[in-house]
Amino acid sequence: MFLLTLALAAGAGAGVSRSSIVTDENDIEFGNPMWFVYTRVSCVLVLFAGFMSGLTLWLMSLGLVELEILHRSGSNREEKQAGGGLCG
Repeated sequence: MFLLTLALAAGAGAGVSRSSIVTDENDIEFGNPMWFVYTRVSCVLVLFAGFMSGLTLWLMSLGLVELEILHRSGSNREEKQAGGGLCG
């Protein structure tokens, strides 16, 4: 909704009126506490997805030799983690 407000403010000089932008009766107005809740939840989910993507890239970048080294000579925690990545 904030983007809609920005678009209206930017387009005010260009002849864009509020009636020319499609809105839904279920839209949450900017400034409503639920708008901030939805915004925060959306940001957290996007950051979590980025974090998981980074972990996936890190895990896929490890070769079998590195996993085998961690499995044989790492700490107990590293051995368990590497053992799960070796699948066997």
